[in-house]
Amino acid sequence: MILPIYMMFKGYRNSKTRLGQFIEWQAVDIQYKLKEDASIKTISIKSINNINIGLDSIIVRTDTEEFVLNIEDFTNYKEIKRIKRNFEIIKKNTA
Repeated sequence: MILPIYMMFKGYRNSKTRLGQFIEWQAVDIQYKLKEDASIKTISIKSINNINIGLDSIIVRTDTEEFVLNIEDFTNYKEIKRIKRNFEIIKKNTA
């Protein structure tokens, strides 16, 4: 009897953390906020060394850090395609 209530509560908390996710490309940097972190992260485009685009994640390596962007929660196919296309453009420009 308690298990369904617990599962409902846990599902509500998980869906609440997914609100406000975004990836934004600007002229000099990329800003994003995804479910695994509540704060907004910034990646300088100048410092990008390598980008690996996977099915559900994008790994961005810079001079000092590695950023793993988990995009599995984006459900709109066109949105996922646009995200990957924008990273492909940056990858070509940084090569």
